[in-house]
Amino acid sequence: LIERIARNTRHGGVWCGTSTFHHKLNDDVRVMGTLPSAPELQKNPWGHKYEYKYGELVDAIEYVVNFDKVVKLAYECGFYLVLKRSFVSYAVSKCHADAHANDAIHFVFIFRRAC
Repeated sequence: LIERIARNTRHGGVWCGTSTFHHKLNDDVRVMGTLPSAPELQKNPWGHKYEYKYGELVDAIEYVVNFDKVVKLAYECGFYLVLKRSFVSYAVSKCHADAHANDAIHFVFIFRRAC
């Protein structure tokens, strides 16, 4: 997947998205399913499925990944990490959103492709 993103991103272009702070998922009542421990995630960084529900807005199957592995693979494909910030902190910095919003498990990431 990261190789495909690299093939389709110009030099200097960006790849951005959201992910989760794995260590905070276990404390979130909106998460259903068995989550891997930190050692399990280190050993097998991909494909740990869980269900995330947020009222009537979100009912999604998501996957836990080892983000350090994503950063390493992205670097090997010519990307470098330029931002990793909690979703709420990012929203507040961009649009003056409610700084007291309760979303401690998600973060925003931005990679830039080397020139």
